Amino acid sequence: MRSGVILVDMNYDNKKGRIEPAIILFQQGKLCSDGGGQYDEIDENESCTASRELREESANLICISPNSLETCPKYIQIDRRRKMCYYFVGINSCDIDLSLFENNRRIIRKYKDSLQCWKETQHIRVFYISDIKDMLQTSTDMRLRDVNELVELQIALKFRRLFYILEEYVLRKSIPRLDIIKSGKDINSQDSIFLKGTTSFLF
Repeated sequence: MRSGVILVDMNYDNKKGRIEPAIILFQQGKLCSDGGGQYDEIDENESCTASRELREESANLICISPNSLETCPKYIQIDRRRKMCYYFVGINSCDIDLSLFENNRRIIRKYKDSLQCWKETQHIRVFYISDIKDMLQTSTDMRLRDVNELVELQIALKFRRLFYILEEYVLRKSIPRLDIIKSGKDINSQDSIFLKGTTSFLF
């Protein structure tokens, strides 16, 4: 089963006059998608998979425990074509210094023995939900500028299915916000030498 986390900031301020709901996605190449992936034998359940995948995609920056995820709304789809479980999590992205992702990524990449799954994300991007909705209604190539209008990127097609479910939760304002429990260097790096020196925000 594929499991993941959709991070939502209900009041994202781009400092240019827009304050509205936005989501955090992870960029690989020109493609942006959610922080999710397939079940691994080390995972006890779907929330463990989602927690692990988010931690890997964010280079150990955003760490939400399985227990915290279980307090959030989730969407499950099981049919002959796909099996997936996604958690919708509200955060205040202003509390997270996303620029620290670049430093974490640099630390991880300098270790030759670091696993590829920790090195796949190139950037963390934020997109306004209303912009994604407009793009889905008017565009065929799934291209969109981020909240700062600095780069134009392509949204992964697989995310389209999740977006409409997400939009319903946003409209109902039924996505609870998680607060940061702890943050700092080396507070979540004990299991791997290549994570030593990275900064984490624990929820």
